[in-house]
Parts: sequence; C-alpha cells; structure tokens
Amino acid sequence: MPRDHETQSGKLESRTFNDGRIHLFRRLDYKKPIWQARVKVPGSTGYAFKSTKTVDEYAAYKFADDLYNYLLVKVMNGGSIREKDFERLVDDYERELKTNPLRKHDEYKINFLRVYGIPYFKGRQVTGLKQRDIHEFLQWRSKNGRKKLSVSTNTFRCELSYLKGFFDWCFDSGNINTPIRIKKPPLKKNRRPHFNKTDWDKLVQHLPVFAEHENPIIRRDRFMLWSYVGVLADTGIRVGEARNLRWRDISQVPSNDPMGMPNIILMVKGKTGPREVVACTPQVREHFRRILYVRNTELKRSPESDSHVFCHRDGKPIGSFKRSFHTLIVEAEVEKDTHGQRRTLYSLRHTYATFRLQEGVHHFLLARNMGTSIAMLEDFYGHTSNVDAADELTKSKPESKIDFQQKPLDWLTMVG
Repeated sequence: MPRDHETQSGKLESRTFNDGRIHLFRRLDYKKPIWQARVKVPGSTGYAFKSTKTVDEYAAYKFADDLYNYLLVKVMNGGSIREKDFERLVDDYERELKTNPLRKHDEYKINFLRVYGIPYFKGRQVTGLKQRDIHEFLQWRSKNGRKKLSVSTNTFRCELSYLKGFFDWCFDSGNINTPIRIKKPPLKKNRRPHFNKTDWDKLVQHLPVFAEHENPIIRRDRFMLWSYVGVLADTGIRVGEARNLRWRDISQVPSNDPMGMPNIILMVKGKTGPREVVACTPQVREHFRRILYVRNTELKRSPESDSHVFCHRDGKPIGSFKRSFHTLIVEAEVEKDTHGQRRTLYSLRHTYATFRLQEGVHHFLLARNMGTSIAMLEDFYGHTSNVDAADELTKSKPESKIDFQQKPLDWLTMVG
C-alpha cells in the first residue's frame, strides 16, 4: 500500500519493496511527478539514488529492481555503488595530479580530457564503457582535430597516452573494476617537411627584406624573427628550448682549427633533459649579436645574464613566432615543400638535421646534439644520403672546456 507524507511544499508519495532495500518516491505537486529510486545494497554503505525517468509506477519499480540487482552483483565483485560519471572522475584526476608538482604534460592531459573526452562521454559512467565505446571515440577523435581536420598520427598517439593514463588511474583508484586497454596505432614514418637548399636560400635572402617595416613594433618583431630562424636552423634546438634560452646559457669553446673561430655552445633544457648543443657554424654568433644590439639599445645597458634571449621589450619571453613565420614563408614563396607538406617552425629543426646528415655528420653525434635517438633520425631522415662515417670515427680532437669563469655576454662583444 502506498505511504503518503506531507512535506513543507506539497505531498510526497512513496513505495517500499524488498524489505526496504528499494524505495520509490515522487513529489505530487510537480507538473510531471517522476519516480525517484533509492537503493540500499547489502555489504555497502550509503544509498544509490537515481531518477527512473518515468511517471509509470510499474516501469519505475522495474527500473529500481534492475538497478538493485546490478549494484548487488557489482558489490559482490568488490565494486562500489557510488559511481561517478566521466566528468567527475576527470575532476578527481586533476586534483590527484595537483598533489604533486604539476608538470607541463599534466596540463595537456587535463586539457585533452576536458576539450574532447568530457563532451563525448558527457553523463556517462566510466564503469559502463566497453572497448567498443573507446574504439568509437578514438575513431571520432582521429577525424576531428582543429578546424575539423584529421589529427596527425603523432598527435593521436600522444593523446592516446593521455587517455590511457586516465583510465589506468581510474582502475588504480578503484573507480573501475577492470582495466581498459588502449592500443596505439603504429607510428607512420613520414619524412618531415624541411627546406631544401634552393628554398632555404630563397628564405635567407628574403629575411632582411621581410624585417624592414614602417611600423617600429612590427619591425622589432620581424628583426627578432630573423635571428630566431637563424639560431634554430644552425643549432637544431626545439622551439620550446629556444623560448627558454637565456643569455647565461650561451658560451664558446676553442675550435679544433687553430685559424678558425670558437664554437658556440648552448645549454638548453628540453623534454629529454638538459644538454649542451654545439652550433653547426660559428656564424651563429651574428644572430645573437643582433639581438644583443637591440636589447642594449632598448635598455641603455647590457641585459641581465638571467634574462631571456628571445623576448619582448619588457623582457618577457616571446611565446610564439608561429604567425610571423607563416607570413614570412608565404611572402618568400616557400610555404610548402616538394611533397606539398606545409612547413612550420619545426621545419627549421628538420632542416638542420637534413643538412647535417647530407654533410656527413655521424648519426650518433647528431642524435646526441639534437636530444633525440638514432632510431628517430633513421626513421624520419632516412631520405638523406649519408657518407661513410670513417672520418668521424677516426679523427681526434684536443680536449676543450667551456670557460664558465668568463662573464656572460663578454665574448659576444669581442671582435673575431
């Protein structure tokens, strides 16, 4: 028999089944009085609440009974009746990551889950996800990148690791009973877009012209880009490594050639850790001299050794040269390579690797200088012709050390 109770705002109708383990109730003063279910499962603490989404009493009871049996089996298998949907688990995951010092890649993980995972799995519980659901999500994601373009294989593989990390955490934290397996697709070994000799010469010749602009703000940015392009192409450092480069990180060592100029050394910190990078030519000092001249003029003094090299007038590091670089290569008519691939700032790193391999630099030495692996060089730059490495293996070089006692920037102002 129904048991009705008066509330402060209206009448509450309720039903009890299974010795009180299943409780149905609804507000009669609502326009659409939908039955709500409250379930108590033996062996668990608390209650599970869920809307039956129906006004029909029998359908509501059937829903609540199915829910009870489902949760009973789950509890017997060591699970919990208190399930969280995808979005709430992402919130918990973010809080968990922040208990340790938040790394850069942790921010990428959360951003990926919020931008793509939550909208797709909105309202769904992770415990109910099957391999088919994950497969369908991955198919959808692979075809929906920025501006609705397909996602590159490298980006897709990286995001799969983010998703796998989240599901692994769900299992380790007890939010799901069985691990969710994700298989990465094989890495496509496509050649990287770089500048061939002809297009590189066109770009270099256009740089001084591009740097001239009537607007002093734009002129400064383009002047800085001119040196930025030269440094990336002559050292092969990553965009992020250049962004964090400071004046104290630049030094020189004597050349093996007694008549040659000293070699330029950069101390960078990238995704593979700190390393010393040897510039491919001593002429890279001219790029730094141009920047130093600009900063001396702006500050009326030499910049602090701890300040950023590629910076705005206020000393803050320049976040990205992406737009200005794109404008540059479009104007220079070198936007795409011979295979139709669009070039980016990372094409400068690929150009450095390609030219060094063509010049016969040994794979091991080049990989160490670039902070990458020999396998990566062979996979992505295998189209270059490499000469016999005998000269590299047999030649000797007198030991030379960086002079850390030398004051920063002093050597840049020296003649020679």
